[in-house]
Amino acid sequence: MPYSFDTDVFIELKRSSSDNDRLWEILGRRMDSRDILVSREVVVEIQRGTDTLIDRIRTHPRCIVETDNTIQKYVTKLVNKYLGWVNPASTRNLADPYVIAVAGVHHGYVVTLERANQFLLEHPEQWANQTTGLKIPNICEMEHIPHLNSVDYLIATGTFT
Repeated sequence: MPYSFDTDVFIELKRSSSDNDRLWEILGRRMDSRDILVSREVVVEIQRGTDTLIDRIRTHPRCIVETDNTIQKYVTKLVNKYLGWVNPASTRNLADPYVIAVAGVHHGYVVTLERANQFLLEHPEQWANQTTGLKIPNICEMEHIPHLNSVDYLIATGTFT
């Protein structure tokens, strides 16, 4: 089962375990085997950073998913369906629909540190009125795409084996 990683997961892993070579070795093997997938747009977001995180991704090019017609159509569907979710005039969160599209196209999971907007989970009738506050887990719920945070991913996959 492939896992589409959001930018924030890599940033947090770098911040909290940059010196944990064993963890990065395991994740690297999973990237090489395409168990972990990274959209091209996540790579672009990571490149904007000023640290060496991009080098960890570039050493595993097989995990990078280029934006083909199938991915782009999926992204277009998401952005048109959830108006206001992604602001095209901003440089923030532009990779979010691609993270979900990669998981959707490859029948996988999304891994993100974002937390769902609880109000929307409890009041689904308000989705049509909501133009802000949508998070990746909210969209995943509506699109029936499984999602995990990074800790749940590590537990689910037995990363330390």
